[in-house]
Amino acid sequence: MKLLLTFLALSFCHSTWAQMTLPSAFPDMRNANPAVIPLRTSGHLKLAYQKDSVKRKQSILADDDFPFSGNQKDEVELNTINAFIGGKGGGATSEFSFDGTSGKQRSNFVLDGESNHFDVNASSYLIKYALGFDSRWGLELLYMGYKSDYDIDFVLGGDPTNISIEQKSSAPGIKLGTIIGDPSLSLGLTFQYSALKVETKGADEDTDDETEPLSIFGVGLGTGGTDGLLELAMEFDPISNQDQDDLMPMKFSFIAEARIESLVLGYKGMLFRGNFIELDKIIQDQLIY
Repeated sequence: MKLLLTFLALSFCHSTWAQMTLPSAFPDMRNANPAVIPLRTSGHLKLAYQKDSVKRKQSILADDDFPFSGNQKDEVELNTINAFIGGKGGGATSEFSFDGTSGKQRSNFVLDGESNHFDVNASSYLIKYALGFDSRWGLELLYMGYKSDYDIDFVLGGDPTNISIEQKSSAPGIKLGTIIGDPSLSLGLTFQYSALKVETKGADEDTDDETEPLSIFGVGLGTGGTDGLLELAMEFDPISNQDQDDLMPMKFSFIAEARIESLVLGYKGMLFRGNFIELDKIIQDQLIY
């Protein structure tokens, strides 16, 4: 019964991502640095499903770039599946994860008295396999697939118009990581490279395939032991698709954990700057944020 209750409790949690320098006290925490995997004190198996329904309203104000005003209502539905298998540390240790999301968005907006509709159907998946070694370094292989269909009905100059656009993306990638130091003060370093390929069809003509490199560097400082953990980490992309006026894509994270007898408390906060791409949350970013 205890095993069944544990499985049910974990089956309805969204995937959580951590550790850059030290293993978490929470066994379902996935690595942000594959070098952390061999330090895990226990193995873990997780299967989760999550359904999200979002309703949003906003006002549209005219300006020099968009000379229309009106109101918009959006309804978004997302279905997410997460699967995760992490081995117990000691020697070469592996980790496998699968994240799949399907979503749809229905938007109704009125611009200058004209009713318009915008529909999106999208799906994506991310597969990762990571292997960490006692020599305090690790390797991760990943592959992301994405597809979206846009259907737009709008009125322009009194004439109804329909546009349908299909977009497909894929991103194979690799991540390397290492850890320097000991639990009293650990430095984690990572580098991830992905080749994001985008193909667009529709809007009167097809576009050529475009490939954009994503080069993400990571650095984190952590300290802790059996009674707790503190970690501050930063991931940033100084190379990919940077226009002069754009902010460098960055992600900051802070993790704090404390063990009080048999109770473990934890907190994770994240701050994003610029257009930082998380491959497992592309649909959430597109349809919600």
